Amino acid sequence: MHKTEIKKELYAKIIGWIAFFLITAGTIMILSSSIATYKLNIFLSHLTRLILGIIAWFLCYQFDYKKWQNLSPLLLVIAFGLLIVTAATGLSQNGSVRWIYGIHGQVADVARFAIIIYLAAFIARKKNVMKDLTKGFIPPIFITALFLGLIIIQPDLSTTFTIGVIVFLTLCTAGARLLHLFVLSVLAVGVIWIAIESNPYQKERMKTFMDPYSDPQGSGYQIIQSYESLNSGDWTGVGLGASLRKHFYLPAAHTDFIVSIIGEELGFLGTFILLLLQFVFFTVGMRISKITSDTFGKYLAYGISLSIFLYAIINTMVAVGMFPVTGLPMPFISYGGSMLVVSMASVGILMNIAKTRTRTSFPNQGIVYDLP
Repeated sequence: MHKTEIKKELYAKIIGWIAFFLITAGTIMILSSSIATYKLNIFLSHLTRLILGIIAWFLCYQFDYKKWQNLSPLLLVIAFGLLIVTAATGLSQNGSVRWIYGIHGQVADVARFAIIIYLAAFIARKKNVMKDLTKGFIPPIFITALFLGLIIIQPDLSTTFTIGVIVFLTLCTAGARLLHLFVLSVLAVGVIWIAIESNPYQKERMKTFMDPYSDPQGSGYQIIQSYESLNSGDWTGVGLGASLRKHFYLPAAHTDFIVSIIGEELGFLGTFILLLLQFVFFTVGMRISKITSDTFGKYLAYGISLSIFLYAIINTMVAVGMFPVTGLPMPFISYGGSMLVVSMASVGILMNIAKTRTRTSFPNQGIVYDLP
């Protein structure tokens, strides 16, 4: 067997085991939080979603990843349709809605998954013209802008920002011109600034980020309680299940701020191991991307690895006060159906890319539908 194939098989196993360990750790922490707050239904709901995630992981691992290239336009259409329905629901209810008629799942997670696949497929077809403004740069930016426009009006500025960063870095890696990327960055900053200024809720979040103690019983309450949880944990933690802050002190202890509870119960060392595993997952994913000869597989592995790592980093930065409170979950760890299922499906795809034997060339053929 070729040396590259041996490496890829090893990488596939590492990715699988890291995901398994993180998912197991997350399940234990969600159980601990559920028992402590007398909400065992949260844990039972998590188990249901975990089963769906395992099925998605297995199916995606068995499914030839190259076929996703053919399916990318269909996935975009489905995701776009879901976002339109979600936006329409929010407008009709005159409020913030991120799911469809009682289906508890973030539609934006599906959109992020579809955009990553579409972008990899686009680069595979247009690799030689990525420096061209009209042929290689504007088309993916236009498609992305349509999606982000629907996500930002939910409003979900954090997911909009994260998807934007994924697209920006992917295009940068694919060879887009620095001038084009610079102009895009300036426009993106302007859009984000307008979105924050036009939404009192977002303005309050930014104010809280700058000084959470300005409103300790209001908007700053979550982050202050997160500080207290992390401080209580010290180096080794107070013990698994022994957290005090999750007893009605820290809202979203099993979702947005689960890192704070991990820090309290398992200490700095436990949190460090969690972040180390996320970093190793990202590094191995990047290695899979680097040694994959197929352009589509290369950028699909890149997008998946980057997406999961960004969510992990931003979630952690929120917990320690280095980023505004966003609502982005910790991949594999936090309670959340759509994020868990999409992340586990992504692991299956990444492992499928790794297990696929390298060839001298992969002709990008069989595009059933063609988008810009």
